[in-house]
Amino acid sequence: MKRFKILVCSLALVTAFTSCDSFLSETPDNRTQLNTTQKVKDLLVYAYPSYHMASFLEAMSDNVTDSENPRGGTRENDAYYLWKDSDDVSSDSPSAYWDGCYSAIAQANEALEAIEGFTETNETRGIRAEAHLARAYAHFMAVNIFAKHYNPATAATDLGVPFVTDPERELIKKYKRLSVQEVYDLIEQDLLAGLADAKFITYSSLPTKFHFSVQAANAFATRFYLYKGEFDKVLEYSSSVDGKPATLRDYVAFNLIPVDNRVLYYASTEPKTNLLVSTIPSGYERTFVYDRFAPETDYIVKTIMGSSNNPFGKEFHYRTAAYRGTNISFIPKVGEYFKLTNPTAGTGFAFVQSVLFSNDEMFLARLEALAMDNQIEAAIEGLQYFLGLRTIGYNASTDILKIEKLRSMFPDAATVLTPYYTLSGDQAVLVAAIAEARRRELIHEGNRWFDIKRFDMKVNHRIEQTTYTLEKGDLRRAFQLPQHVIDAGLTPNPR
Repeated sequence: MKRFKILVCSLALVTAFTSCDSFLSETPDNRTQLNTTQKVKDLLVYAYPSYHMASFLEAMSDNVTDSENPRGGTRENDAYYLWKDSDDVSSDSPSAYWDGCYSAIAQANEALEAIEGFTETNETRGIRAEAHLARAYAHFMAVNIFAKHYNPATAATDLGVPFVTDPERELIKKYKRLSVQEVYDLIEQDLLAGLADAKFITYSSLPTKFHFSVQAANAFATRFYLYKGEFDKVLEYSSSVDGKPATLRDYVAFNLIPVDNRVLYYASTEPKTNLLVSTIPSGYERTFVYDRFAPETDYIVKTIMGSSNNPFGKEFHYRTAAYRGTNISFIPKVGEYFKLTNPTAGTGFAFVQSVLFSNDEMFLARLEALAMDNQIEAAIEGLQYFLGLRTIGYNASTDILKIEKLRSMFPDAATVLTPYYTLSGDQAVLVAAIAEARRRELIHEGNRWFDIKRFDMKVNHRIEQTTYTLEKGDLRRAFQLPQHVIDAGLTPNPR
């Protein structure tokens, strides 16, 4: 957006000071003129959130505990762990993520305006579809981080986020927060507009997994309707992973890759499961060395990854790693690319690659929707298939998933999971098992926080011998808005 703002300001100066040299009336950089479809496509590269959410979302969740890491930790990690509002503005902060969402939205809006000046073709339809999907996605992530979770009974009055549909043409423009309901309605409009023409999204110079595709758009729709609680639509948009799909992550093959390569491969464009990926500036990989509140080894084994968490009583294929000198364990899925800007000084910027949508997530959403549609046996069969792929020594003949086993593993499911809709006894048990499968599958990626919000789950965090609890209904589940947007006039979240 900087180039566009500069251009607008330059034109304003020419109008105000007609005596200026004539060269001021010329376009200073012809790249600011979106006069070819390729230039509009180039702009859409930046229509995806440009910062990382996992560092702060994981620290708020039950995926971490007090590791008593002797390396210390950071002030930001300490704040997130205790669900405190943070003034952090680093590249891994909520503030940066907010800015990244609205920067992406600005690029999408520029593309949507520019494409109206072209003759309608399949290519322009694809560009418009991607812009709608990208704008919807950025708003969706913003509202789910900085507002309460969607609840139809309160969404009309719950504070949402600004929904921006016009290119920025003013130096300082005032925005207001819409309700969660209004934001969801507008997201849905964009989502459906994008889905209608997603088949026309084409790229030749870059791997398509850096852009929305039909499958990625369907995965987005699946997540959107899961969060909204419209399970019939979840089943509709997740049909590509019906039954026993062969496009889930292959952990047997993944574990054969050397660890140093595994961290880069996980979120690359190569795995079949990855539908949309993004490369973003982040020092997230380093948190597994320096953060005190992190996935401590014993905690991870006991509560998430150990055989006691597997209904088959066997070890999982999720093979953890650790940095020397720490007691923090992690799945090697976060790899850092370091771009040198000053080779002499050895300084530059760290980047990580992130999976935005995958077949694995979509499949688990489908299982949850099956359970909510009272297709209990189909959901159990699907969960057995999923867990079997992730279990060492799995035997389909003898390792049979039974609802009785899940009841014994999740006896308090009906009180632990309290979404706005009703869960029957076996629905609650099965949804709890699916949520735990999703927790394991997407650990370190930030997604667990959204389940904590959706199901209004309590979170207990320990610091040495003291336990702190995020209770159900706690307003801190909605991140506070960045201070700079509060200063600009947006209403802060209540506390």
